[in-house]
Amino acid sequence: KRAALACHASQTSDVGMMLQLPAEMFAQWFGTEYYIEPGRAPGIVDGWPFTDLD
Repeated sequence: KRAALACHASQTSDVGMMLQLPAEMFAQWFGTEYYIEPGRAPGIVDGWPFTDLD
């Protein structure tokens, strides 16, 4: 993720601050992402993302 941000640093103004963070802090702040699927019931879905859960 850090390498991808570095590749696009000229496209946004706040990337420089993120890239200056120590590696440990960067990992804590940006290491995990969560996504919300529109139309799905609230709550965490545990399993393979490409499996039909309905």
